[in-house]
Amino acid sequence: VFMEVIDVVDPEIFTSEILVALRTFLGDDASCIRETVITFLPQINRKLSELEMRPLMNSEILPCLKELADHASWRIRQALVRDFSKYVDTYDAEVVQDELFPIIIKLLQDHEPEVRQLVLPEMYAYLDKVSIAVFMRAFAPLALVMVEDPIPQVRKLLAELSIEVASRQCDNASMHDIIEKLLQDEEPTVRLRVLNKIETVARDIPDLASRLAGLLKDMFTAQAWRVRQRMLLSAVALVTHLGKDHFVENYLDECLGMLRDSVDEVRQTAAEVVPKLVPLMGV
Repeated sequence: VFMEVIDVVDPEIFTSEILVALRTFLGDDASCIRETVITFLPQINRKLSELEMRPLMNSEILPCLKELADHASWRIRQALVRDFSKYVDTYDAEVVQDELFPIIIKLLQDHEPEVRQLVLPEMYAYLDKVSIAVFMRAFAPLALVMVEDPIPQVRKLLAELSIEVASRQCDNASMHDIIEKLLQDEEPTVRLRVLNKIETVARDIPDLASRLAGLLKDMFTAQAWRVRQRMLLSAVALVTHLGKDHFVENYLDECLGMLRDSVDEVRQTAAEVVPKLVPLMGV
């Protein structure tokens, strides 16, 4: 109810009575009440931003976020992570980098997988707002640990984010190592997340794509048929960005071999992909 009236009450009421009431809710004995208030914090923060109440944002919201990030309850931390990217647009770049980014990096190390899973998608907004050098110093060491995360969903999300990060700083060897390890993951769905981004790798990080040639070639014989199918779907991008000679040397025989795959869906994909390769490679 409070969230429904914040847009219609006078700013004075919002910045006084409404905020006092919300602080009361945050101190409620029932965890479910506190969690609900936390999910509304981005909206409250945005309203303060619209009212140009930056001192209140700094004195009320930022300390609250820092405190909640250290809360003993993982459900509270989980509620905090949801929509954490929405704070980015309401603060100056300096505050985002010095105040908000350290919070999300702390949450990325949370011992609860439910929290880590939610953090990874929220980090894209900070990648756009924080300098790449600062982002890499904090993220790369954690990513090297997270490639061994016991939760496959965490590794899947890490794979997508790592490729996006690596495309921003193409010569970062540690990110290349992380992507290579994720392409060797025992879980097929993790490898699929990497393969889904192979066009980005081939286009933006060609040196890494060339380095991965042996592993990518092995994907054509992967036990999981969806992995084999995904490699076929990557063929056009590999030719386009890495060149005909590289493709012929590493992948052409494997692509044509998929016409004899034991799985119908793979053969169908091969039959659709091969004609697309002809104009790129010549009859």
